Amino acid sequence: MASHHSSLGVPTELYREILQYVSSNRDLCNLCIASRELQAEAEFFIYRSIQSTRRPHTEYLCDLITSSPRLHTLVRSLSISNDDADTVNSSSSRDYWERIARLLHDLPNLQELKIHDNMATGNMNAWVLSRSTFSLQKLDTDFAFDGALLSFLHNQRDLRRLYWTETFSDDNSRKELEYLDVVQAQVAPAVNELMTNSPRFAARFMPCGNLSHVWICGPCAHEAEGWLRYMEDFIAGARSLRSLRMNLPYGRRTLISVLTALAEHAPELRSLGFVPHFDKQVRLSNAIPTDVADQ
Repeated sequence: MASHHSSLGVPTELYREILQYVSSNRDLCNLCIASRELQAEAEFFIYRSIQSTRRPHTEYLCDLITSSPRLHTLVRSLSISNDDADTVNSSSSRDYWERIARLLHDLPNLQELKIHDNMATGNMNAWVLSRSTFSLQKLDTDFAFDGALLSFLHNQRDLRRLYWTETFSDDNSRKELEYLDVVQAQVAPAVNELMTNSPRFAARFMPCGNLSHVWICGPCAHEAEGWLRYMEDFIAGARSLRSLRMNLPYGRRTLISVLTALAEHAPELRSLGFVPHFDKQVRLSNAIPTDVADQ
């Protein structure tokens, strides 16, 4: 590939090698202003990974990037959240999400996406993904699990990491997950890392048989019978599991039953947490796979 030279005789590829060591976006922005020759190379690093935690800033970024076609192909990682939990009226909210939809449509090379609204009610805005053309490797979101999100995940054949947060008042996700068959629906078939606060969501994904790392932040059950029923669904695709984080039961007998099921159905498991602490008189070693116990 032929090298292009600046007016100073320096190959433009060398600029990128130098600018990768500039860690401050403010300094990179100043370079854009100070030198037209450095602008394109500086923008490569400025817009490669974008993060916004406040609605007004998100709206500004959406307008800036959508109005600048040269920036569309630069964005690889995008993180949008509402850390202040700002509430707005319905018309302003619609405008906000339409801005995000236009931005997502214009990012063909996006690989990692995080979108969280951080509100108590279900985030019913997965429709913003419907016109996107990118192929993600990681998705982190609190979108309600509705038809729009299901359709999007069906088309994400290269998605490896899926982090999904369920809000406590999200009835739509509960109804959708109740009848979800991940294998038949071919939902994100390449996912191997799953993090969620919804035990039900994790159990629905287990039958795909590809998950190697699972982290469940919420309680899977509160009673012994509930744990046993949950594990019947969970172990259906556990053979590929290598790392599992879940709040295991505090009852000794129930805990041993759960660990025994994992030992039998998750032979590749190498890392396990969170196991309740018992005194030395309670022996669980027979129920824990040797490789896990040695970690």
